Amino acid sequence: MGVCAAKAQTPAHGIQSAFIALTVDERGELWVSFDSVGHPYAFDARKLHFAWSPYGAYGGGPSSTMTPAKVSIGRWEPVDIYPRWQPTGSDRFIARQYRAPIDLGAMQAPGMYRLTVSNDLDLGQTDHGEALSVGNRRVAEVYFPDERNDDHAVTELRGRILGRNVYAFGSSLEPMKVTNVTRSSSDAMMSYGLPAHESANQFVAIRPIVVTFAGGQHYRFADPWQAGVTITTHTPPPNIGSTITAGTTRSEVVWSEGYPDEYGTAQYFNARDDWYYENPGDGVIEFKQDRVKTAVLNQRPGTLFRNP
Repeated sequence: MGVCAAKAQTPAHGIQSAFIALTVDERGELWVSFDSVGHPYAFDARKLHFAWSPYGAYGGGPSSTMTPAKVSIGRWEPVDIYPRWQPTGSDRFIARQYRAPIDLGAMQAPGMYRLTVSNDLDLGQTDHGEALSVGNRRVAEVYFPDERNDDHAVTELRGRILGRNVYAFGSSLEPMKVTNVTRSSSDAMMSYGLPAHESANQFVAIRPIVVTFAGGQHYRFADPWQAGVTITTHTPPPNIGSTITAGTTRSEVVWSEGYPDEYGTAQYFNARDDWYYENPGDGVIEFKQDRVKTAVLNQRPGTLFRNP
């Protein structure tokens, strides 16, 4: 997998944390990044070990069961994206990051997975003798598409929306006419919430579906389940309110706020009585018999009802 070199001392004393993440560049290519704030360091990427944890089929968190991920990592290169602190003296701290192309290996069964990482004790050292240790276990969420039966997922979604007007939940509710539905050949970093919510929880989608609208705008969906919690061919009801109060129906919440910005199908969310939102502010809505019982939605414009 390769080694990033910097002068190191032995034996190690103390620990300097490092962090690993999975990213997708503008060309749709996957990269793994390794960064640490502190002293110059060297690490041996062969000492990193990755594993997959599958999510439930329709939503919810990852399983505790992990299977080794047979990833392949290419040549590491330095990335100068952080500001550098340059005080004089030998104890100066500098943020340094490396990245390398990564191949996730064989396609997993369709669905969402959490990619985790662990490291051997001899992962690496700084030039001041601190041992390197990965400070995060979670690297990324990765969705593998359902391309079975000649990509029936695309065929099914195309049949439902192509040539029709659709509306985005929790958005301006203006009609958007679908002109094309196709599977991308590139991977993408995507959000669970509306495409405009860049700060929502993100995941890596392998070859997502691209839905194009008249005028050239497009949305990307991991598979039809994500389209189902983002857009609909149903016409919005009149007078959708921006204020959620006790008694507001679940359907009205969907139209005004959208579904929760996490992994799950509409069927999964509609069976739950608690909805959590993380963008643009933390919030939770509790339902009873498909009507709002309590709602605490911080920093969501137009949402006034609060019952801590």
